[in-house]
Amino acid sequence: MMTSHLLALHPFVADLTSEQIVTLSTCATAVRFAPGALIFREGETADACYLVRAGQVALQLHAPDGPLVVETLTGEHVLGWSWLVPPHRWRFDAVAVDDVDAISLDAGCLRRLLGDDPALHAVVSRQLLAIVSDRLEHTRVRLLDVYGHHHAAGV
Repeated sequence: MMTSHLLALHPFVADLTSEQIVTLSTCATAVRFAPGALIFREGETADACYLVRAGQVALQLHAPDGPLVVETLTGEHVLGWSWLVPPHRWRFDAVAVDDVDAISLDAGCLRRLLGDDPALHAVVSRQLLAIVSDRLEHTRVRLLDVYGHHHAAGV
């Protein structure tokens, strides 16, 4: 487990009370991934939420020509929301581009805490919905770029 102080430094918990941060810290562990490390694989059980403190992570889809990078997350960000939505399976691969320092929040622990505390559930859900919305927008722009490139090339 880790101190609530380290967790409190991440922007994801900015709207939580100090008591909620202490509660959330009971699910938290500091983790580090080396460049090239697979953080999680598409289709596997989503068993954690990662609050990335430093480093870059590539979100990838499997494509016929090899992995397709959908987005590269940099700086402080949240990695993984599939733990909240049944069937709790990752929808992408996540690969460390460089050294990644993160806080891993255990998914089972998180689901129990959110089930026991409606106020915490509301704040965390609002934060995660903002992330999902942002990722969908980024994916939309990327698809428009790909489509525009192929269309311009006469494909």
